[in-house]
Order: sequence, then structure tokens, then C-alpha cells
Amino acid sequence: MKNGILLFFIFLFCKTFTNFHIPIDSNSEKIKISKIENSTENLIYLIEDLNYWKTNSIFLITPKNIYFFSSGWSPKSAQRILWKSKTISTLPFGALLLISPSLEFSGGIVEFTEKEMIPAYIHKEGYLYLKDNWISWQKLMKKKFLSWEEILTVPEITGLIDNQFIIEENIFLFYPGIIREPGNLVAYFSKEQILYAGNLLFDPEEIQFYIENANIQNWLNLLEHLKKLNIKKIVTGKGKALHNKDLIPKMILYLSRKNI
Repeated sequence: MKNGILLFFIFLFCKTFTNFHIPIDSNSEKIKISKIENSTENLIYLIEDLNYWKTNSIFLITPKNIYFFSSGWSPKSAQRILWKSKTISTLPFGALLLISPSLEFSGGIVEFTEKEMIPAYIHKEGYLYLKDNWISWQKLMKKKFLSWEEILTVPEITGLIDNQFIIEENIFLFYPGIIREPGNLVAYFSKEQILYAGNLLFDPEEIQFYIENANIQNWLNLLEHLKKLNIKKIVTGKGKALHNKDLIPKMILYLSRKNI
């Protein structure tokens, strides 16, 4: 009887534990990179940065250039992403197009801009947000994680994105307005029917972000717009990386309840 009760609580703990994403105090975990699309002339790769809080992003190889949508948590993450891309393609680097100003997507900027001389672009409101918060983000990470290496100089940005940015005719970045942090963008790959929007898209059954200060109505408006797009795959910024379009109505239901 006692063994049965013990096993039940172990099962309950494990079941509950899987719904939480525990950070890792490490700047040396592997970066997992896997191909998620090659049905057109473009190749799209998934990047899973396993350091600190697991973060997902992508990079794109077109017939002309390589484009990145996140720099990773830190310069070490960025080094691994850049090295891996060089082993896959010898094409020139096109640009770093930051999907979000948040540190998990922008922390490795200097490795792109100063070491590889890759132009970096960010939404104009996102850049102001990054400049205002960069130092405090660095100090907070240093306080939380022994492995964090502070960079107390705000990185330089090459250019600012307004409300829309088009890459080689069929890849669209657009700004949905302030939802969580200012400057979060949405990337839509029309030929491949793939959507990536950093932390604006997540599975509410797996991860529940702090959204009390979010503009829920703007968020719902974005999701209603995304429902109209042809989408085969969605890449989320956290947790399990790949989802289908069913994620959108799931998020609408979750946020609608929060909007009451």
C-alpha cells in the first residue's frame, strides 16, 4: 500500500514537473540545429538554444544569402549558430533581423555585427526598449546565473525596421503593435507557409507567460489576422518548437479568457 502511494506521488511529481521549464545555469550547452523546410529553393533551419531558458529561433538560407532572426542568448550562443551555418552553406550572410529585442533573442548581437560584420536590424520601438534595458538585463542575468558573462556596452544596430520588411520578395516581417515588449515582430514565409513570431506564439498548455501587462486585444487581433494565412508549421519562441495551425485557436481561447 505504502509503495503504491509513493509511486503515485512520484508519477504526479513527474507529470507536474514536465509543465515547468527549469533554467540551466550554463553558457556551454549545445545549440541544436535541424532542417525544418526544404521544399522550395529556400532552406529553413530550427535553432534550439538550450542555455538558460530554452529558446527557439530560425535561420534562412535563400539562393542568395543567409538570414538570421535571433542572435541567441549570448556571444557564445551566437558563435555556435554562425559556425553551424558556415558548415551548411558558403553563401554570404545577408542580415540579422531581430524578431524581438528581448535578451534571449538579442544577447549575441556583437558576435554578428563586430566579428562577422553582419548588418543587424530591429524594430525602431524595439531598439529604444533594448537601449533602455540592456544594462539592467545584463546585471539581472549575472545575479541569477554564475555562468553569465556581462556585456555592459549597448550593441550597435545597423538599421531600424518600421512596420514592414520584405526579404527577397516572399518573406515578410511585420509589426503587430505593442503586445508584450515593444518591437516584437512576426515573420511569415509565404512559399513555405511557415510562421515565426518569437514569444508572441506559445502553447498555453505547456508554457504560461506573465501576460498581465500585455495588450490582450492587440494580441487577439494579431491571432485573428494569422488565422487567415496559409500556415503549415509554426515555430514558437519557447518550449516545444514546432506546431501546426491548431496552435492559433488554442491561443485565442486562452487569451480570450484572460481578457474577460
